Amino acid sequence: IASAWKSNCIPGDIYIDSTALAPIPFGSTFKYCTDWCDEQSGPVSHGCRLDKEIRCRCCCGSSPPSPSSPPSGPLPPPFEGRWPQTYEICPDGEEYLNFNHKNGTECIQAPKCEQECKDIGLLMARKECVAGGESYPRPRPRYKWYEQCYCQNPPPPPHPQPPPPPPPRA
Repeated sequence: IASAWKSNCIPGDIYIDSTALAPIPFGSTFKYCTDWCDEQSGPVSHGCRLDKEIRCRCCCGSSPPSPSSPPSGPLPPPFEGRWPQTYEICPDGEEYLNFNHKNGTECIQAPKCEQECKDIGLLMARKECVAGGESYPRPRPRYKWYEQCYCQNPPPPPHPQPPPPPPPRA
């Protein structure tokens, strides 16, 4: 299962955390994660743990990979089991929109949220590109990509300034 919901990347990038359980493809190495991340979208940074399972994590997006490419610190907690697009990104009562994309690159480079919120008279407050699916069988993992949108009412117009006082009469 793969999740792209957690915010472990530069804002605007997609985070993917994939766990592959046995049977792990024979001969898998750390390069497996590099290749897997590269397949998902453009410039990436990545980290991997290979033991009785493969845990890959990637930051995919428009930002160039930094010299310190692999994310530091411990691996994030395991994916909780729900599809990423089921996580609410809006406060209660706010407008939520959800759009399909064919891949992560399209989600980043051809976003729909801003225009769709505008079309219904709202402003985009937040958007997330998320994916869920099966990372096996190789070589073609199957992911469903979604763009989640949080739309909110525009702020009220500023109060008009009172007119300046009339000039003193002479």
